[in-house]
Amino acid sequence: MRMRCFALGFFSLTVYALFFTFAEGWNGQSRWALSLAIARRGTTAVDEFIGESRDVCVSRGRLYAAKAPGMGLLGAPLVWCADRIVPVATPASDAAKRFLVRMMLVSVPAAALGVMLCMSGMPSASLAAVACCLGSPVLPYATLFYGHVPAGLCLLVAWRYARSKAFGRAGLMAGIGIAVDYLTGVGVAVLLVVVARRGVLRMLIGMLPAVIALGIYNLVSFGTVFATGYEKLADEGFAAAMSHGFLGVGLPSFAVLLAMLFGTYRGLFLLSPWLILWVVAAVQMRRSRQDLVMTVGVPGLYLLLFSGFPAWWGGASCTVRHAIPVIPLMAWAVATLRGRWRGVLLFLGLLGSAVQLGFTLTEPEMPEDVAFPLVDFVVPHVAAGRLRATLFGAQWPGQWAAVAVACAACIAAWVTAWRAGGCWLERRVVSWVQWTIDHGNPQRRNP
Repeated sequence: MRMRCFALGFFSLTVYALFFTFAEGWNGQSRWALSLAIARRGTTAVDEFIGESRDVCVSRGRLYAAKAPGMGLLGAPLVWCADRIVPVATPASDAAKRFLVRMMLVSVPAAALGVMLCMSGMPSASLAAVACCLGSPVLPYATLFYGHVPAGLCLLVAWRYARSKAFGRAGLMAGIGIAVDYLTGVGVAVLLVVVARRGVLRMLIGMLPAVIALGIYNLVSFGTVFATGYEKLADEGFAAAMSHGFLGVGLPSFAVLLAMLFGTYRGLFLLSPWLILWVVAAVQMRRSRQDLVMTVGVPGLYLLLFSGFPAWWGGASCTVRHAIPVIPLMAWAVATLRGRWRGVLLFLGLLGSAVQLGFTLTEPEMPEDVAFPLVDFVVPHVAAGRLRATLFGAQWPGQWAAVAVACAACIAAWVTAWRAGGCWLERRVVSWVQWTIDHGNPQRRNP
């Protein structure tokens, strides 16, 4: 079973690695500029490297990355090492370095999510793992230098450590998750209150390295340890959005929630239909209260919070990208389903894989003026052959070979997951038959 889980991770990583984007939007560029500034200039100011990105803030006359600094801080030593190996900074070499950093900090954590979910030992664990890695927004965002996917891994690992009473390690992962994406703090707060009640102090101590790193970064960049980049945004439109409610989040809206889940604009359940089974799992789950809170309550809380955010879709995105950190928790709940639901999960997961692969092939950072991304953008672009640059793009055999490899890896992952689930079912049947024989034989019951 362990080998099957690592095989699923390998197939997922194969798909992620095919897409070699030479330029990303403002979000990824903001994080990458911070890595370059620290590695090459020893400063957190990104004036020299920010390019056209508007995800910046102004402090004391200089530009700084507006996003949580975790990705930039983690990427800086990797860039420094790469510069020692290839000292010449050209567009091609920087693109290759960016690809390697993205692989280490985003794509590998995304594949690790699948391995963790698969090794949970639950009835539909393998299918849920592939659905999470290849049938959800995790797939396209595992090919971009964003913080959502590694934040999701940190939150999942922190929860697993807290459940096993390893509170120090849980705190370390929780702290890294917050440094990578501030929104992870919502899940971490629930984790501290519900799961780590007797280990709160140890978990808080474990969070200290990340908290200290954040404090130093804020002090150097903004002159105080309590500031964030969102308080001094350079773009007036972004600043106006963040001034709404608390850090941009207002009161929840049921109409917005329905649009977030089922709307054709960026509906999460519409574009990743297997996530509908999360609702089924929430109703049928018979596990501990802590598991119910973390796998059902936390994702529900995130969705409610972002129904009060004016730009709930997250700007140039193919779906509700702010929900990505809790999709692994939703997949964990779906993994508890059994019986006929496994077939439903397979069918809906395959649909989700086709949709998300389409976004990955064309444009994860979907323009905001596209009304129905799947019909109005993905299908026309695929039909016309307008695909993203890949590792095979500039050389033989070309872009369509990369598409073929991606499709083959996806199919191999789903076949492996179904067979792994079949092995679990076979073991359950054998166990049930043995129990029936033992309890039906008086001599076995009374030796």
